[in-house]
Amino acid sequence: MATIVNSLLVDEVLDRDNGLGRGAVLEALAYCREGRVIAPIKQYLQLPQAHTADRIIAMPVRITGTPLVGMKWIGSALANRSLGLPRASAVIILNDPRTHVVETIVSGARISCERTAWAALIASEHAVPDARRIGILGMGRLGETIVHLLKHVFPSVERVSWFSRASPQNLTADIDTHRGAHAKEVARDADIVFACSAAGSPYLDSVDLGATRCVVSLSLMDFSVDAIRQSEVVVVDNWDACVASPKVFRDAVLAGAVDQATTWDLPTYLARDNLRNVAGRTFLNLVGMAVEDIVMASHVLRLVDKDRCVDIPM
Repeated sequence: MATIVNSLLVDEVLDRDNGLGRGAVLEALAYCREGRVIAPIKQYLQLPQAHTADRIIAMPVRITGTPLVGMKWIGSALANRSLGLPRASAVIILNDPRTHVVETIVSGARISCERTAWAALIASEHAVPDARRIGILGMGRLGETIVHLLKHVFPSVERVSWFSRASPQNLTADIDTHRGAHAKEVARDADIVFACSAAGSPYLDSVDLGATRCVVSLSLMDFSVDAIRQSEVVVVDNWDACVASPKVFRDAVLAGAVDQATTWDLPTYLARDNLRNVAGRTFLNLVGMAVEDIVMASHVLRLVDKDRCVDIPM
């Protein structure tokens, strides 16, 4: 039998505890620092010539010394919005660590979104702990989630500027938000810029970033190779995954603009006080790690109403 945890039950748990994702991400990063994570490179299922955001991704992971083993399975398509559907949907599958039988299937869309937001916020707080002006490019579900969680990490934030082709649906009322006239206006007038768009080609160079101290790339192709090359500190969540992903960071590696020897991995970066609040720009390239989804799903399972879950034969 496998237990199904639907999106309603996941929402109830996360609505009760806004900080659950933060704890889960920090726990996952600790496992990475300890060398306990086995995570093969993501597998992309994608048609030739498809937009970078039109794909299905399989992300298996095992955390040694724990019962946590499973996979995140996530699909996205740009056309979904016109059909009234979320751009991305996901499930997180947890297996028995001994028999490898599927034990639990958890609705993963909100978990995936919030763990991405928390990883970005935790990393950017290390780069600019006193950030007051935030810029967001792309105000879909991820952009809105970052706004919703901002005050938990940056209590001194004064203003959020954003630019997006899609209008946000539910912005947090206690933060001053402003829609920029264009992306470059938002990018050059912030302490931290979060890119959450579905851009298919770069449109921001280093000069467009003005005095921005931290750039967080969570999307596809917003920033040029030059924007990465001109950054003082470059951080990735997982080097192999970032190089394998068909995005600008891989182009930067191929162009010789960045290499592994001069790039920090996120778990190590967060442990280095000398990299906190440095002069110059920090470029964070985060493609997401399934270990964060698996850990967060396990936290949700501990708090979910088990009587309302559904068991199905496998």
